[in-house]
Amino acid sequence: MKRLFKTIAIAIAGAAMLVSCNKDQISETYTPAEGDGLFTFNATGTAAFEFGPESPNMTIELYRSVADAEATVPVSSTQMLGETPVSVLDIPSEAKFEAGSHTAHVVITYNENLKADNSYSITLSIPAEQTSPGGNATIAFNASMAYVWESLGTDGQFYDNMGGLIVPVEVLLATNSPVPNSRYRIMNPYPAEAQAAIAAGVGAFVGGPVSEYIEFVVDPETKLLTWSGYWNSGVLVDATLSFSHLNYWFGTESPFAGATEFPSECGMMMEGIFQFKPHVSAFADEAQSSGWTISNAYEYLALPGYDLSSIGL
Repeated sequence: MKRLFKTIAIAIAGAAMLVSCNKDQISETYTPAEGDGLFTFNATGTAAFEFGPESPNMTIELYRSVADAEATVPVSSTQMLGETPVSVLDIPSEAKFEAGSHTAHVVITYNENLKADNSYSITLSIPAEQTSPGGNATIAFNASMAYVWESLGTDGQFYDNMGGLIVPVEVLLATNSPVPNSRYRIMNPYPAEAQAAIAAGVGAFVGGPVSEYIEFVVDPETKLLTWSGYWNSGVLVDATLSFSHLNYWFGTESPFAGATEFPSECGMMMEGIFQFKPHVSAFADEAQSSGWTISNAYEYLALPGYDLSSIGL
């Protein structure tokens, strides 16, 4: 692309006196626009990308202003896990522009070194002297590996003592977790009948968000389990307040006091049977400064092939 601008020649007489402006000397001159023939990364690139069997590659775009001929720009990269250099992605060392194209693509794939449970810091760079003025010489993002989930069966059992129902559930296991047999998902733990039972049991109302699954991790040594944040059961404390849904917090992450000891009661009771003790609460205002808490809630899971009747449920 060329930028068209006009230059006006002026005649100067004497030391500094302007004596005339000759319009015959006005001419049209072409000069390269800023960035012509130079390159830049797409500034709207992703900040994070999760690789996996369903997303085996990601694409980074580079732009240029002049597309008359083929062009190649070198691409360097760094890959870090914390402070440690790693090699978890296969990143091309250059980007090639076809003649007539203003865009080139750097297609990145992952290799066997990319592990689940980790977040890697990735930076791509092109030489500063080949970068358009005001352009992006570098682009950075976080890379991670998606978990690969395998069904253990659909005859698992889930029980929430606030509703008193044993619900049949499918249980998934993350087969590529660095720690074998440690990360699970309980699928659809709160169907409609469970929501209604809990609402009746605590004097609340059916409504609000319902978690598609509960994901938790078991420590192979201590047999204690953890989860991140909270899950939801589709129950509102106040039917007129959309933000009053029950949140099942991991004890140390609860916004309300009184649950720091709860994690010690979360873990494997016996082979195939798990106990959860969340801090159940709901917010009473949109500012989330006050609310209701339920401290005697327990949930239990029996993996497929096991039975909650073994613990008296």
